[in-house]
Amino acid sequence: MDRQDELSATDKLLQVIKGKGEISDHHPGTAAAPAVKKTSSTFKIIPLLSGKEKKSVNIGIDIGKTHLRLVKANRTASRDWKILDMASFPYPGGVKAGDAKYGKFVEQRIKAFCDPEDCHLWVISYSENMEIRHIRIPKVAKKDLFNAVYWTFKKEFPYNESEFIMDYEVQDEVFSGGSTKISVMAYITPKSEIEEMKKFFSEMGLTIAGMTIRPFAVHNLIRSSQAIISETLAFLYIGDESSRIDIYASGNLTMTRAIKAGTRSMADALYEGLRETRPDFTYEDAETILNMRLDAAKGQSASDLSGVSPEEIFAFLSPALDRIVRQAERTFDYYATLYAQTSVQKVFMSSDVKAHKTLATYIGNQLGVSCKIFDPLEESPLEKTEPLSGFDLAERIAFIAALGAACSDQSITPNLLFGYVDKETEASIKKINRGVLSGFAAILILCLAYFACQNMSYAQKKEEGRKLEAQLATFKSLIDRNALADLAGQIKENHSIHRSLAARYQAMAVLSEVSAVTP
Repeated sequence: MDRQDELSATDKLLQVIKGKGEISDHHPGTAAAPAVKKTSSTFKIIPLLSGKEKKSVNIGIDIGKTHLRLVKANRTASRDWKILDMASFPYPGGVKAGDAKYGKFVEQRIKAFCDPEDCHLWVISYSENMEIRHIRIPKVAKKDLFNAVYWTFKKEFPYNESEFIMDYEVQDEVFSGGSTKISVMAYITPKSEIEEMKKFFSEMGLTIAGMTIRPFAVHNLIRSSQAIISETLAFLYIGDESSRIDIYASGNLTMTRAIKAGTRSMADALYEGLRETRPDFTYEDAETILNMRLDAAKGQSASDLSGVSPEEIFAFLSPALDRIVRQAERTFDYYATLYAQTSVQKVFMSSDVKAHKTLATYIGNQLGVSCKIFDPLEESPLEKTEPLSGFDLAERIAFIAALGAACSDQSITPNLLFGYVDKETEASIKKINRGVLSGFAAILILCLAYFACQNMSYAQKKEEGRKLEAQLATFKSLIDRNALADLAGQIKENHSIHRSLAARYQAMAVLSEVSAVTP
């Protein structure tokens, strides 16, 4: 069970963040990890003006064990999700996961369903090695938040950073232990599974925008519903090999737990119980009774296919169901203790078998809580378009994961492709891009200001020239050859007079100079 960490040693944690202490969490054969880790993912600084139209259509891809399910959705003007198309493709005979025909089958169906170049592809991951923990950390500065989450998570679940990508989601502030703390959902994903998924799609010439898991996909549907977002509810999914209990409160995924019991254990119990009185009873008959395969013959009940009464079937299924119920009870009791007696108000259920209502009624009676089938047509704000309402209840339930993936949003949906360090790198690049764009804008403003000044100076000079031209236009002096000849004669005459005067007074000037220097 995921355990909420109550850190009473706040000062010790802050010392670790500031580099004054350390926490020993080494596995044998692994090296010590620094506070902030880098991943192999890289980002390129994108052009400031890409000129490309933003994609508005999501494709939810659920590659299940027996079917490929695809959902196409986009946001409406009211920010609700509208389902545009849905399709389910059973795998043909001879096609197995991992072979060439399998990849070709998936590629052909996706490309026939949509134009991948115009859509965001979100794929569901069924990772068994992903770990989700709900922790509480002291209130710290934003720059120290990741370090606080990192060391708290490492203390709870030591892991090798070279093999996993870590990310987290900050949820609400809670008052615990006499102080206010921050509730955080943190998770790690194996890098090998991410690279394997990316390689699988890249070999088909496709690029996936996001990769998420079923609880996060259900979270998308719950988050967008104002009717149930205010309630504390549990989502019980009974899968093939295992089951999951996810608790949502105030729009957040606050607790999640895996149970090692599912429809397979139900089929085992049914097979072991019925073969004692029916030697010809086979394991396939048990699977048929449970309708584990969604392509089972319609119009026939389980008892028609095997001659077994519903009461007898349920008598053998009860022990397997009771194990799931007991685990659910323990989870709910722990949640109520952890969150100050806040109890689960409603349980939604989905499973891989068709006897949904019977299972929901039994589990609800055992838990003493309202339990109903999670029908995306009724319980989510998805527009009741023809693609969604055209399927029956069992098929709509089988589409839950793909529906949730199609309603993904990069801003709120956890994306396993990018860890915290990758997101910080991308945010830094965007910050650099904004800085470069701001710099160019500042330079442009300076250039425009200089241009305006020069334009004003040009206007002033032009005005001065206009005034001088106006003055020149008022000047009417006439000059001709005769006037110039008369002016030259007058100048020559004046020059002769000056020379004669100088000759007349030359002796007097000499005597004046001599007398001036003689004692």
